Formats: sequence, C-alpha cells, structure tokens
Amino acid sequence: PGQLRCAAASTNEPQGAEITFKWILDGNVQPEAGKPFTRDDQGITPGDHTVTVVAVDTRSKLESLSSSFQFTKPGAALSVVVQCALRSGDDRAVACYADPKNAPDGAALTYEWLWNGATAAEKDRTLNRDALIDCLYTIQVRAKDSKSGKTTALASTTVQVGSPSKPAGS
Repeated sequence: PGQLRCAAASTNEPQGAEITFKWILDGNVQPEAGKPFTRDDQGITPGDHTVTVVAVDTRSKLESLSSSFQFTKPGAALSVVVQCALRSGDDRAVACYADPKNAPDGAALTYEWLWNGATAAEKDRTLNRDALIDCLYTIQVRAKDSKSGKTTALASTTVQVGSPSKPAGS
C-alpha cells in the first residue's frame, strides 16, 4: 500500500507558543498531531479527498485559519453494470437494475436510462416496462454522482420479448 504524507510549518507565532497541528481528512479529525502527517492509504478509497491542517497553539489554545488541499487517489473509476430480465410470471414485462461499481463513500448517484434510444423518466436504480410487444429491446444506463459531478460511460444490454421476428420470405 501507498502512503499519504503531508507536512506543515507555522510562521509568526508568538514567543513561547507551543505549536502543534490538527489534521483533518475528509472532515474527520485524525488522531495524529504534529508537523508531519503520514497515513497508510489502505483505508482511503479511490477518488477525490480533502486534507485540512490547522495550527494550534496548545499554550494559548488559539487555532489558525485552516489550509486545505484536495488530492485524488487513483483507482477504479465509477462504472455501472445493467442487468435486465423478463419479470417472473409475465413474459411481456421487463425489469432492469443498474449496479454501480466503485462508487465513492457518500456518493449521491442518479441514473439516466435509455429505452431503445429514448430517454426514460426514471432516475433511480431500477427501470420497469410492462405490456411490451415482441421485439429485441436495447436498454442503456449511465450513473452520475451529483457530489463529484462524475458520470459513467453508458452500459448497455438487450432483452428479447416474445419470439424473434422471422426474416421476410420465410
């Protein structure tokens, strides 16, 4: 595993100040204090993160304004897999499910569904269609994380309802 290493320095501290640093990773105060901050990245998920440091004078109990920076831990990108099947007991109904992969913690996902190329109104993980005619349907979906603004590529599948059409002249 890799490591996240950060360092900080203070300037203009009053004489006799005892400066330490408070490190905050994604809104969570870290137990380590001091100028250098090192963290094993095993517990850090791929994606965007924010590190904030605050200088603290332990003698006067005063804190500085915080400084923050963002970093991105590389890893698997957000993606989505689509699965569709005829609904049990109704061979004219299709149920589809979007399965997101590698969504970061706290992601706020919405979905864009396409049914034979036309945008569907549904925005959640499921898409259902009833009273379908015999046809080979193409279903596509993409996921969007409204928190990070990242969008997946379209995932696509097909599902056959009824009998495939016979070629003309047969």
